[in-house]
Amino acid sequence: GNGRVSGDCWVSGNCWVQDNGDVKKPGHVLSIGPIWDTREHITFYRSADNQIWVAHGSFCSDLATFVNSLEDNKHRSVYNAAIELAKAQIDLT
Repeated sequence: GNGRVSGDCWVSGNCWVQDNGDVKKPGHVLSIGPIWDTREHITFYRSADNQIWVAHGSFCSDLATFVNSLEDNKHRSVYNAAIELAKAQIDLT
């Protein structure tokens, strides 16, 4: 994809920035995990068009698409908490 990581930002461990990611500082990305028993991490990051995108397992899309893909089950409350944290953390400027 066209993802970029620059400036003083490091991407390490299980953090993924894909497609149109534009990460220039630590406030542009948030990785949480492992989530549930899959041991996968979920990564939220700023896109080039100043939206929050989500990479989780094989899923990579904008935040609205991720929210719409969630099923109503015990995992949804954890994902909702992660989403709210990402909205508070990710600097879209």
